[in-house]
Amino acid sequence: MPIAPGIAPVGGTTFGGVRNHAIPATTAGNMLVAVVLHQSSGALTVASTGAAWVRAVTSEVATASGQYKIDIWYALKAPSTTSVSFTASPNSALAPVVSEYSGVKALRAVDAKYTKALSEAGAGVTVNPGDLAIAGISYYSTTDTATPAVPFLTLGRTGTSTSRMAAAYHLPTAAGPAIAGWEYAPEGSPGVYDRATVMAVFSPVGPSREFRIKRGGVSVPIQVRAKRTVPAAPIDSNAQKMDADHIPIQSLNLVNSYSLREAFTTKNGNGKFLSGPTGIFEDSDFSRSHKGMVSIAGTGWRGFSGSGADTIVRLKPNSSTVASSEIPNIRDQGTNPFYLISALTPGLPQKWERFTFGPGAGHLHGGIQSRTENADLTWQDLVFNDLAPGDDWTPPGETFGFNAWHCYKTVTVKNITGDAKNRGSSPVGFNSSRNILLEDFDVRNSPWGMPTFWQCTNYTTRRVKVYGGHMGINQEQVAGVIEHYSPEIFPNRDWIQFRDGRNNAGAMHMTFQSNNPAYIATVMRVFDPIVDTGRSSAGTARNGALMIMKSKNYTVQEGSGQLQKDSAIEVYKTINGSLKQLALLDMDNTGGVVADPDKNFCVFR
Repeated sequence: MPIAPGIAPVGGTTFGGVRNHAIPATTAGNMLVAVVLHQSSGALTVASTGAAWVRAVTSEVATASGQYKIDIWYALKAPSTTSVSFTASPNSALAPVVSEYSGVKALRAVDAKYTKALSEAGAGVTVNPGDLAIAGISYYSTTDTATPAVPFLTLGRTGTSTSRMAAAYHLPTAAGPAIAGWEYAPEGSPGVYDRATVMAVFSPVGPSREFRIKRGGVSVPIQVRAKRTVPAAPIDSNAQKMDADHIPIQSLNLVNSYSLREAFTTKNGNGKFLSGPTGIFEDSDFSRSHKGMVSIAGTGWRGFSGSGADTIVRLKPNSSTVASSEIPNIRDQGTNPFYLISALTPGLPQKWERFTFGPGAGHLHGGIQSRTENADLTWQDLVFNDLAPGDDWTPPGETFGFNAWHCYKTVTVKNITGDAKNRGSSPVGFNSSRNILLEDFDVRNSPWGMPTFWQCTNYTTRRVKVYGGHMGINQEQVAGVIEHYSPEIFPNRDWIQFRDGRNNAGAMHMTFQSNNPAYIATVMRVFDPIVDTGRSSAGTARNGALMIMKSKNYTVQEGSGQLQKDSAIEVYKTINGSLKQLALLDMDNTGGVVADPDKNFCVFR
């Protein structure tokens, strides 16, 4: 994988503006890494022709002459170049070490640490076989030399007129913690001053996890077998969007270029979208005010576009503090208010796309809640990864991975795949919204199931897949024209339990219910449903019938009594090339072992 280790490090020089750092010609498509020592009072950017440079991590150290930072910057899939420029403004001293790597896929983890004792280790991160770890240290000295402890190898050393830095790399062959220790020769001034350490870990290209180390023109492969843990991205292009509608996060000069919270709260989007490269975007905890890990309300931002499934948006592991203080109170308050992203921007269109979302915390919360009112909402090309822990099919245990709330113009949700890891509630929910398209949605292993529509009008689903849980598509207080094309619904619960009083445990394909006169559907059409054959406690087959729950005595909030009509339900199936309307059957005609005198189910076969 690396490199040309120790590529022509530049000695410390005081300058302002752009400084071009000459390096040997790099190979197009490789990753470039710059470990840079610079004054913290100056703004720093790194650039090379055609490359998108991102700051991975930064740490600060106090010296006798001021505050210095050490950063790790990187550019994935960089074009071939013979120079890298460093822009320091105002005038400041800086010193970089640049290196080149092939076979790199994405930034996976970072760490930063302040340390003082010579025996104390620096920054550390858990690594996997085949990863690349880059480490750096800065310290106040003009004479001492820092050498990385085994297993790290030196990339280069350089410094300014008052401080020095060193960079190193490590290619782990086993999983476990990687901590960069540093040794000094001679042991002089660093012993009495703080020093700052940083580390960034990159994951390799799969499936072979092959890296190549480049030395003196010879490229030697290093291979480690990979195991993919995130579903494949349903995304055609991995390029980061940098057009006029998108602001690259790299251009914002943030302290942490992988913090959506910092980007959304410290910079105004002015009606544009934020775009990001591959890597892990994570922030800590939930706000007590807006209840989100991240909020875009009042910031001018319209959403976020990643660069594919290897752009990951998640909560920092073990960082939530609301589990003991606020989550227990939700049981008495109703709907769970906590979301990783709170996107309440009435009148402003939103789009969220091209990233892996999750995992979340170990307590009840949702993924994203959007409110656009008279503006469009789009969620597309996303991977759902253990996003919204829930434990029921009603509030407060009902949580949504994606929740459209009061979106009246259009809502488009398409090309979303993933895994709820057997602890999600509803992967997607629509509340008080209209003109909805849910297309190519396949999130599996949710114990409670379903896409949910509540107080919604006019919506269409195409190729929605529900595998696991007790319900396929939940529809309550819905109106207008509703159409479902080729839904695949395979619950994993026992059918008979819905007819012996244990309603929360049983199975169904759809619900279709209302007791509010404002929400009565004109028609609900289902085309070519693909459903399981069903089963009962007695083992009686359902013969592929579509079961739609429409309880006679439906009672939720507004009143009592079912207002949706059997005649509004039309089910069609393609038979011998022609579309045929299926008949509505009585429950007993499907071979059920328990009668349904109240006609709580409409069964079509």
